[in-house]
Amino acid sequence: MESILSLTRAMAAQPDLTRLLVMLAASCSKVLEAERTSIWVVDLQTGDLYTRVAEGMGAIHVPRGKGIVGAVAESAQTVLIPDAYADPRFNPEVDRTSGFRTRDILCLPLKDIEGTRVVGVLQALNKTDGAMDDYDVELASIIGAQVGVVLEQAALREQAMERKRLQAEMDLARSIQQRLLPSRSPQVKGLDIAGANTPATETSGDYFDYVPLPDGRLGVVIADVTGHGLGAALVMTAARAFVRAWCGTESDPGKILGGCNNLLEKDLDAGNFLSLCLAAFDPRRGTLAYASAGHDPPLVYRSTEDGFSELESTGPLLGVAEGMEFGVSGPVPLLCGDVLLFMTDGLFECMNERDETFGKERLKEIIRARSNDSAADILGALLEATRAWTAGKPPRDDITVVVVRVGEGFGTKDER
Repeated sequence: MESILSLTRAMAAQPDLTRLLVMLAASCSKVLEAERTSIWVVDLQTGDLYTRVAEGMGAIHVPRGKGIVGAVAESAQTVLIPDAYADPRFNPEVDRTSGFRTRDILCLPLKDIEGTRVVGVLQALNKTDGAMDDYDVELASIIGAQVGVVLEQAALREQAMERKRLQAEMDLARSIQQRLLPSRSPQVKGLDIAGANTPATETSGDYFDYVPLPDGRLGVVIADVTGHGLGAALVMTAARAFVRAWCGTESDPGKILGGCNNLLEKDLDAGNFLSLCLAAFDPRRGTLAYASAGHDPPLVYRSTEDGFSELESTGPLLGVAEGMEFGVSGPVPLLCGDVLLFMTDGLFECMNERDETFGKERLKEIIRARSNDSAADILGALLEATRAWTAGKPPRDDITVVVVRVGEGFGTKDER
């Protein structure tokens, strides 16, 4: 009783798990009058067992279900073995290696607080006076109950610390990724531009960018990597770097996409790819030329006609095969009052509680109604409408949107 009470006090006062388990093992050996006691912990990932404390022995690893310790963890039943060498589950190799001679074994499962899950195994060897009996089993069970609680609490602390560490890493990744997105809209005469990115998780596989081209045109980029999360974010970061590098020396959107495709294809595994649209706005001629690698068609609202058209793809997805060619469409003339909407599918495929998608027709209605407003106001109206559609629930997919509204001064009449 004194030993058990001292253990209870130690559990409240000793913060170091290893020291506490050493004390528990020593107390078990003392109470049971055993030569050695070991405490085994179940690996939550594999189900295998390894010694956290092993008096007189080094570290030992046992697959779940193997040996006496593995069998106890598998069955969750206590075993009392008077002659270890007569039991076929006993592995004498440890004795031969250590020089120790095992006679009798008491092995019991350590369970969580609810008593439903095995978190470890306690094993006592060789009672110094006689052989261990049912009374020893009862004593070991009292100590084992405390050891099980200690192990579960330690596992919960480790899990909490791991979650905290992972969350910190994800927060850092999100912060870095958000800094890669444009912090302000480009200043181009006659163009009003606004963009936004809403990740479905901490990080996004979508991105948008504004890149000046060597010939004086403005490149507007939007892309969507398969999937979302950290893996997609890493691909997005690589794609952004490749696009920017090519845009530093090349003005042709098709050649830029072709160069990026060849670089991405070398890095991406099978099944990983991305869609991307690069639109080149010419402020002198008032036109648009673009190349699209399998991206969702951007919408073009013509204010003079009160109608919509789409900018179709000019090539395959990026990263699928090396050496693909990407055509360029345009130049497409743009007039004052025209509105262009570049987007990823997360915008129009968002669903309400009845699993109905928002759809492109609702996007068109908003653009038509707000076509005289600023690009930022149109963008805000689109995002607010989709949030209302999903009742404020987090998006199932990344959402990225760029709105370009054409105003006075974009191009000249004689150059069109």
